[in-house]
Amino acid sequence: MSNTHRISSRKDTVFTVVMGATVLFCFALAIPLLSQPLTKETVIGGAVIFASNGLLLWLWLGTSYTLSDTHLGWKSGPLHGSIPLKDIKKITVGKTLWVGMRPATALGGLIIHYQAYEEIYISPKDQEAFVALLESRVPDLKVLRP
Repeated sequence: MSNTHRISSRKDTVFTVVMGATVLFCFALAIPLLSQPLTKETVIGGAVIFASNGLLLWLWLGTSYTLSDTHLGWKSGPLHGSIPLKDIKKITVGKTLWVGMRPATALGGLIIHYQAYEEIYISPKDQEAFVALLESRVPDLKVLRP
């Protein structure tokens, strides 16, 4: 019997302000297009702006994690993946990974170290509960706290 948990991503103020400002800026770029005659260029320009905003909103609203008995899964908009729990070696708590895979919507999250040199940065809503749940499923897990 599988015991799968779905975990929401925490959304902090910095990420929310940056995402909101970017979406508003893109919409502001589209306003002049509304007063232009309908041409191929205005249709393409509007489509690109609205598709970009759609992607940004999908990333912001559609970021979550799943933890099953065998895998840690992640989704962030159209991106998704999973990591076998047996490959997870350690977690760094409360740090931010600035490069690499970041399906996260907050700073100060968790860096999951897996396989030999791979890392992924996530930001579960309740980090301590997530770490405890992962520790219960990965016996030799090292947890590094600042």
